[in-house]
Amino acid sequence: MATLYTKSLDLLARLEPSISILNAVSTFVQSVFVRVRGDGPLVFHDFWRRTYHRRLDIPKKEYPILIQGCLKAWSDFCEDSLADGMSLESASQNVVSSSYFYGVQSTIK
Repeated sequence: MATLYTKSLDLLARLEPSISILNAVSTFVQSVFVRVRGDGPLVFHDFWRRTYHRRLDIPKKEYPILIQGCLKAWSDFCEDSLADGMSLESASQNVVSSSYFYGVQSTIK
């Protein structure tokens, strides 16, 4: 069953990626990392890979801080490349709840 989060990111993936869209949806996108339930972080990962991850025309330093924190947390935990080129030493701790790590760990492994 698709969640509201899944359906929303599927719709967002159809739009041309831009900083203005990220600014408008950053709180919603980040919300799945606050209380991890189901496959939300994996849905975010898939969305990001399909859309913004390969966009060299959108500088990572311009991503909203909430989005940067999600990317950094995912990358730190999964040893993934989503946050390559970002330098946010504390953003992942400030933005993402520790419950994220337990939820993703049980989903991935």
